Amino acid sequence: MTEKSQDKNKTTNSESTKGNKPKTTETVFTIKREDIGNAQLAPFFSEPSLLPVRHKDFVHSTPKPSTTRGGNAVDPPPYREFNVFTAGSIEMGKAVNWQPLMADLLSDLPITVCDPRRPNRDWNPAMARVPDEAGLTGMQAQIDWELDAQERVDVICFFFDVDTNSPVSLLELGLFAKSKKVVVCCDERYHKWDNVKATCERYKIPFAETFEEFVPKVRKMLEEKGLELPKAKAAT
Repeated sequence: MTEKSQDKNKTTNSESTKGNKPKTTETVFTIKREDIGNAQLAPFFSEPSLLPVRHKDFVHSTPKPSTTRGGNAVDPPPYREFNVFTAGSIEMGKAVNWQPLMADLLSDLPITVCDPRRPNRDWNPAMARVPDEAGLTGMQAQIDWELDAQERVDVICFFFDVDTNSPVSLLELGLFAKSKKVVVCCDERYHKWDNVKATCERYKIPFAETFEEFVPKVRKMLEEKGLELPKAKAAT
């Protein structure tokens, strides 16, 4: 949660990387299919028709500068009765941009999806470790937003990209493994797959190896928490 990119052209997050310049979009709310066209996200990235109709009360929330407190403060997400946090790989230049796709696939539900990815315009890398008048750094504000949200939500979904190390994601999985609100997706090609799989088995965490299996498990946990899922339409 303390490794931040200092490249002002990169989208910020709490999981940094070294390497190639990342592909970024102007806003995380707009999915560019070519940016997430990775086999790990099949079949959804190539089949937009699989995306549900958006519920009027659905919210996809990212950390935003506070409109009332100023400085480096970040406003909390607009929580609903049921909420999801998209934990997992964010390493810029390596990780597929899976969070907005997960948000799209849950958008037919009256929930808030808390997504830690931040658009470029909401982040000043030069201020990451510079405290404001209240003594709060941009980095601390980001980390607090993420941990507060993970403690508050009903479901935390972890996606481990096979092309990343994702040390912060491993840390957060350890923090919340016993919470009974975690769902994990981890392909066996991920370098710490054995550790992740063994941890999930030990604490009875729902586990998927593909994104296609992952999404239904997230929805199932929401249902188990009390959310009424939309009924499937009968075939005509």
